[in-house]
Amino acid sequence: MSDSQREKSITLIAASAVLAVALGLGLNQVGSGFASRNSEGITVTGSARVDAKADRAVWTLNAEQVAPTISESVKKVEATT
Repeated sequence: MSDSQREKSITLIAASAVLAVALGLGLNQVGSGFASRNSEGITVTGSARVDAKADRAVWTLNAEQVAPTISESVKKVEATT
């Protein structure tokens, strides 16, 4: 093996090692992000001593109406709701 081939091999191995470390650190950050999203919920164990009021709800509504103009379409949607 010539010196230039040896240098290319060493460079390739070093670049692969750097890439592997960067990939591992990146995946660790992604995993930490998913773990922190799971901790946003409420976990209740045992008995509750205070009544809690759930006063917020998020509803997703999709309405579709076909009409020649926007104003006619809005009128049709309002008439059906």
